[in-house]
Amino acid sequence: MNKILILIFIITFNYSELSAQCQHESGVFDCAENLLTKNAVYLSDFPADVQLTKNLLYNNGLTWDIYLNKNTYYRFALCSYTGLNNIVMKLYDNEQDEMEPYGSTFTEGKDYETFDYKCQKSGFYKVSIRFKEGRGIGQNLCAIGLMGYVGQIRK
Repeated sequence: MNKILILIFIITFNYSELSAQCQHESGVFDCAENLLTKNAVYLSDFPADVQLTKNLLYNNGLTWDIYLNKNTYYRFALCSYTGLNNIVMKLYDNEQDEMEPYGSTFTEGKDYETFDYKCQKSGFYKVSIRFKEGRGIGQNLCAIGLMGYVGQIRK
């Protein structure tokens, strides 16, 4: 219960200035409920609200820098208002580029709402939420990604 109250406070504080067009507030609640029911504690969110035009085909979404700790088990979740079949959330770094990510919501031709990552090396990573290649021209990318803490990796 305390986790949910803290989450509500964070969401209310962080999203009071966002446009109503994308409705991130309710999306965070829905996505967080999905994430928290899978034994993960909310850590961070990644709101994406982008209008894709022909000029943005190369950069067809958004990217955030995050810091992950070694021997920590994370869960990432993606909720979309434009449908999961058009977008993908990926985790990568400078050594493992976005084309071969550590984790993704689109793997082997299937869409997933979540993926897990067991961090083997502390450092800076990148999270991206983008339209899949060749999709989304003229559409709004309206999605939210969440990161949660699952636990420590035991050796």
